[in-house]
Amino acid sequence: MRHLGRPDTLVWITSSTKSDTTQPHAVPTVRTDKLLTIEAARGIAALLVAFFHGSHVVELTQPGSGAPFGGFFSFGHAGAPFFFVLSGYIIHNIHHADLGRPGRLASFAWKRATRIYPLYLIVMGKRRPSTV
Repeated sequence: MRHLGRPDTLVWITSSTKSDTTQPHAVPTVRTDKLLTIEAARGIAALLVAFFHGSHVVELTQPGSGAPFGGFFSFGHAGAPFFFVLSGYIIHNIHHADLGRPGRLASFAWKRATRIYPLYLIVMGKRRPSTV
C-alpha cells in the first residue's frame, strides 16, 4: 500500500496468507519518497522570493545605502517560477490517478478552496485601502 500522508500517520497492513486470521495491525510509516526533497526545494524557492522582496523593502527604507546584503538575494525573483513549476509537479504527482474521473474534481476544488481562500480573505481584509 502506498502512503502519501503525514509521517506520523499509520497505514493498515494485512496479511496475504489465508491461514492468518488476525486483524490488520497498524504499522507506523515514515515518508521517504521523492516528494520530500521536492517540497524542500519548493520551500527554499519561496524563501528566496521572500528575501528578494524583503531586501527591496530594506533598500527603500534606507535610501542611498546600496543593495542590502551586498545584493546577495538579487536573483530571488527566479524562485517564483521555480516554486510554481514544482507545485504543478507535486499536484500532478499526487492527483494523476484522478485524471479521467470527473467525480474527483469537486473534492479537489473544495480542498484547494478551503486551504487557500481563508488566509487570502484574512490578508485582504486587513489591508489598508490605498489613498489615491
